[in-house]
Amino acid sequence: MGDEAIMSAKEHGTCTKPPMKPLRWGCSYRTADRICCFNRHLAEFAGYWMQTSFIDDVKKHQQENKKIVFYDTIYGYALFEAPVGRTWNELLEESQAHGWPSFRDQEVLSSHVRVLGDGEVVSDGGSHLGHNLPDHKGNRYCINLVSIAGTEPKEQPKQKKQQQQDKKGNNKGLDGGGAAAASSAFKEDGEESKEIQNLQNLLLNEFATKYVKDRRYMFRVYKKCFVGKDLVDWLMSRKELMVERKNETAMLTRSDALAIGQDFLNMGFFSHVLGEHNLEDKHLFYRFQRDGGAFRKPGRRKTGPMLLISNIFKWYKSDFPAKEGGTFGFIRQHHPELKGEQFRKLTDNDVTIRYQMYDWRLNSVENGKKLKPLLFGTVTSS
Repeated sequence: MGDEAIMSAKEHGTCTKPPMKPLRWGCSYRTADRICCFNRHLAEFAGYWMQTSFIDDVKKHQQENKKIVFYDTIYGYALFEAPVGRTWNELLEESQAHGWPSFRDQEVLSSHVRVLGDGEVVSDGGSHLGHNLPDHKGNRYCINLVSIAGTEPKEQPKQKKQQQQDKKGNNKGLDGGGAAAASSAFKEDGEESKEIQNLQNLLLNEFATKYVKDRRYMFRVYKKCFVGKDLVDWLMSRKELMVERKNETAMLTRSDALAIGQDFLNMGFFSHVLGEHNLEDKHLFYRFQRDGGAFRKPGRRKTGPMLLISNIFKWYKSDFPAKEGGTFGFIRQHHPELKGEQFRKLTDNDVTIRYQMYDWRLNSVENGKKLKPLLFGTVTSS
């Protein structure tokens, strides 16, 4: 269990320094800096870890029947070692189902890992790692790959001995529960905030002027939208977004640009026109929120409303079987706009469901009450 003071303001956001370079598996430095040091509830986009070279590394370790030790991106602490008590296939299957690398109690090296009262998982140095989302099997640590993509410090004479001690004493888990809810405001330093604001202005002016237009797909025209691939190309062309690689200044890779664009989608700056995709480097249409965001498909046969709800309902869809009313049946019991008789007999087959990124602030009991609309979503009438 950890104290909220761990995440107090330091020299670099909640950390004493920025991420190390280079990061393992080709992880984005900028995304790591933002997620680890200036963030309490946002995450890399779901499936990000599958777009890195991490999978190739896993295959190598799988063939050699070896584990991987995951190191803190900021400090190089050994945080997790996996797989333990299960196979690589089982770990990957669980991680794919939920969108992020998922670890269990026996895979935690507890010397530097802390769980705060609202479920936020952090290192004792103040870097944000992810969240603890327990299920029927016990604690499940849902962790950003960019937060554990560090490398082992060269001088660590006591590291292996400490890891062995950690493995012996961590089976009880880290989540004590019942602590006061932590503040979960999205935090950034002044320089980072200014950089984001400048980029937003460029997107809404320079980029929008050139790329935002009415576009046709099949028999429908989508108003005021842009193409995901064009956004990635544009971000890569920006000299102010150049990064350092091996002590040299270089342009963004497509992976870097995609991660930056996804950060803006996560913040609600823009969305897929139908709310069906994260940012993809493809010919998919997206729309800025100022221009209307996600619209529903016209002429659909479904008679019920369209719901924009939290992604967590997608992760745990099996928990809402049709015979018990499905996802819509559960949401209808809690959403104030769905109490009417006209909604009582509707099922998942009658409504259109779109998913939005899960807001980690909901893990706090206190914040959960305030931010309930983020979980149960918004409703658009037919």
